[in-house]
Amino acid sequence: NEAELEKEQITLIFPAGKTLAEVPKNVKLSCKGIEYSISYKVLADRLIATREFKCSNTIVAPNNYTEFKEFFNKIAENDTKQIGFK
Repeated sequence: NEAELEKEQITLIFPAGKTLAEVPKNVKLSCKGIEYSISYKVLADRLIATREFKCSNTIVAPNNYTEFKEFFNKIAENDTKQIGFK
């Protein structure tokens, strides 16, 4: 059984004279064969976010629907976090 893996890295360069208002927290979630993580590395003038999504389960049983829906809602919430500067 092969797993599907998506990995992406995004670099956000801070506006001149600005720093992060708050460092985002790393997140790691899993649900029945699906793993999601997003981690952050702060450098002097930039933020590097690394996002990974691994799926080895492509079948969702009807009795697992609610759990999967909540899991994917948490992923969407983390993927759309706002970054503030001061």
